[in-house]
Amino acid sequence: MENEISEQIAKLLEGEIPPVMVENRVNDMLREWEYRNRYAGVTLNDYLKYTGMTRDMFKATLRGTAVIQVKLRLALEKIAELENITVSDEELEERFKDLAEEHNMDIERVKEAISAKSLSEDVKAERAFDLVKESAEITEVDEKDFHKAEESTDSEESTGSEE
Repeated sequence: MENEISEQIAKLLEGEIPPVMVENRVNDMLREWEYRNRYAGVTLNDYLKYTGMTRDMFKATLRGTAVIQVKLRLALEKIAELENITVSDEELEERFKDLAEEHNMDIERVKEAISAKSLSEDVKAERAFDLVKESAEITEVDEKDFHKAEESTDSEESTGSEE
C-alpha cells in the first residue's frame, strides 16, 4: 500500500525535476547498492562483468526509480511545509541516538555524518507521508476495472502530450 501511495503522490507533482537532483539520487542509489552487496562479497565491478552492463547502463536502470523518489521527496517536503510539520530538538536528539544504536556507532560520529538539518528534513518527510497515509481513501477495485482505468489514463496522457 505504501508503494502505491508513494507513486500517486509522485504523480501529483507538476513541473520539471532538475536533472541534477535525479543524478544525485541515482548516485545515492548506486552507493546504497554497493553498501548492501559488499557484505555478500559482491562488488559493483563483479556485478557489471556478470551482467554484461557498463556502469552507465546500470545507472540507467536506476533512473526511473530515482525520478519517482525525487518527486516523492519534493512533494512530501511541500506537504510538510503546508502542514507546518516541525521537529523539536529533543526529537532530533532521540533520532540521532536511535541511528547510533542501529549502526552501532558513537552518537557524535553519527552527528558528523548526518547534519541536523538533513535529519530534520527526513523526519518531516516521514511525518508528511504518515499524514497522507492516514488520510488516504483506499478503494478496492476489480483487476479488470483497474486495467481499464490505467489504459484510459495512459491514452489521456499521450493525447495531452501530443498537443
